[in-house]
Amino acid sequence: MRLALQDVLRAIARLQQTHSAIDGAIAEARQSISQLSRTEEQSWASGFVSDFNARLNQTADFNHLQQLVPALLGISRYRVLALLSLR
Repeated sequence: MRLALQDVLRAIARLQQTHSAIDGAIAEARQSISQLSRTEEQSWASGFVSDFNARLNQTADFNHLQQLVPALLGISRYRVLALLSLR
C-alpha cells in the first residue's frame, strides 16, 4: 500500500509539472500570436489607408467615389463600434 501510495504521489507530481509546462507553453504561444496579429494588423491598416487615399485622389472624376459609395452604404456607426469592440 505504501509503495502504491508513493507511486501515486510521484505520478501526481509529474502531472503537476507537465500541467505547468503546458500552461507556460500556451501562455507563450498566446503572447506570440498577440504580437504577430498586432504587427500585421497595423501594417495592413497602414497599407490600406495609403492605397485607399492614393486611389481616391488619383483623378478628379467621380469614378472612384462611384465605386466606393455602394460599399459604404451598409456600414453604420454602430457596426464600426461593434467591430472595434471585438478587438
